[in-house]
Amino acid sequence: MSGKKITKIVVAGGGFGGVKTALNFANVPGFEVTLISDNTHFEYHGALYRSAVGHSPMEVVIPLKEIFANCTNVEIILDSVGYIDHSKKIIASQTGQTYTYDIAVLALGNIVNYVGIDGLETNTQTMHDIPSTIRLRGKLVDIFKKTSNKPCRIAVIGAGASGVELAGEISNFATFIAKKYSIKPPQCKVILVDGSSRVLPLLSEKASRKATKKLQDLGV
Repeated sequence: MSGKKITKIVVAGGGFGGVKTALNFANVPGFEVTLISDNTHFEYHGALYRSAVGHSPMEVVIPLKEIFANCTNVEIILDSVGYIDHSKKIIASQTGQTYTYDIAVLALGNIVNYVGIDGLETNTQTMHDIPSTIRLRGKLVDIFKKTSNKPCRIAVIGAGASGVELAGEISNFATFIAKKYSIKPPQCKVILVDGSSRVLPLLSEKASRKATKKLQDLGV
């Protein structure tokens, strides 16, 4: 058994794909896993909307060391990928460290896609990670304070799970902020915008209808 070849797996990225891949090989004999991430923690993006409406950002954070605490063959490297030399099977980090691999897994996440719509990037606030979500929360608070007892229109672009959850929570958040600052709540109108013909297009039509009814009941 001692002479068995060890397969080295280098995973770049500590999001869903990277963490899941590393967990699949955790404590599996014959494998060594190196997980390279520029974050010390994993962010559960499906719950980011909660941070946008007043909940603690720590709700969506799990330290990588905690996830892999019992994984003897997984090493976590806090760094960013600089380049990959596939011919030599080497991944180099931004700090100059190199990691040889038998298998490389690139799970580097994504960037916000503004789909070529003019003005979208400069006139909207994204919700794709904790810093952007905190900025969104700050902007919502400022808007609610400035529009006390006045009409307030907020457009949520994207009717997937996060967009639907956020749209449904905004009015309650406006009421919470009004109570916190002893002001009258704004007359908040939330508009949910999507290119699809229905909300939650990846789910069944039945689920979509139920979500639509709930949103309408909330005034969206």
